[in-house]
Amino acid sequence: MKIFLRIIIFGIPALIFLSGFCVLFYPAASDLWNQHRQNNLISDYTEIVNRLSEKDYSSYFDAARGV
Repeated sequence: MKIFLRIIIFGIPALIFLSGFCVLFYPAASDLWNQHRQNNLISDYTEIVNRLSEKDYSSYFDAARGV
């Protein structure tokens, strides 16, 4: 019974603190994750565009014009 009472006395406030901590730092953590993801996508896109030849550009522009 003492162990159960000890869990209630210390466990519930610890869970409340932990959940508050998670709610508090969620915006910062999600912003860091999104910046990381966007930087990876941008660098991948830049690498792909830099590898395109002039012929690739011409074919893409012709396809966009509907020629």
